[in-house]
Amino acid sequence: LAVVVGAHGHWSDERTALIERVGDILARRIQADEFVAVQQQRIRELTGLAEVARTMQSGADDERLYHGFAGALRRLLRFDALYIARVDDSMRLVEIPSFGQSGRATASPPFTGDDVSHPWFSLRAPVLWTRGIDHAPGFLPDDSRYAVMVPMRPKGQMLGLAIVVVPRPVRVDQLPIVEQAVEQLALALDGATLYQQATAR
Repeated sequence: LAVVVGAHGHWSDERTALIERVGDILARRIQADEFVAVQQQRIRELTGLAEVARTMQSGADDERLYHGFAGALRRLLRFDALYIARVDDSMRLVEIPSFGQSGRATASPPFTGDDVSHPWFSLRAPVLWTRGIDHAPGFLPDDSRYAVMVPMRPKGQMLGLAIVVVPRPVRVDQLPIVEQAVEQLALALDGATLYQQATAR
């Protein structure tokens, strides 16, 4: 807090003390506002994760899980596109359900068997990606600039990869939130697969 006076202006210790008190009050107010903003952000994140969890628990099949996850993730993080690249037990790429920024399903991109050999499919932790740093799989659109890749490994075995294309780089503190959301999806997909296998048997 800076106070500027003329070269011949009168100044006293009392005025200095007054400015110090005003500065202290202003600093406390700014600090309180910032604390409230952080708390509100945390509440939004926790609410979004709770919505993801509820959606995953209510889903019965893969398609409903995909749609529910896309809708819940949209309330948690603004994205341009979402791709859920699924692999089978033999690590073959079998499907890529895709969703637009509205959270609604879009046409799945074409893919080949070679796409699964991309290094992203061997990830064990989330990765932030910016175009130009390294190449992307062939099914990712050329106009994608930023993305978050989160592997789905509920029991250590690769189920697939969630690729969230975002309009701007994701903050580091947002990454654990996205990871937890994808973990909910991976667990739900694994449970649905076990249920389908048990039903078939």
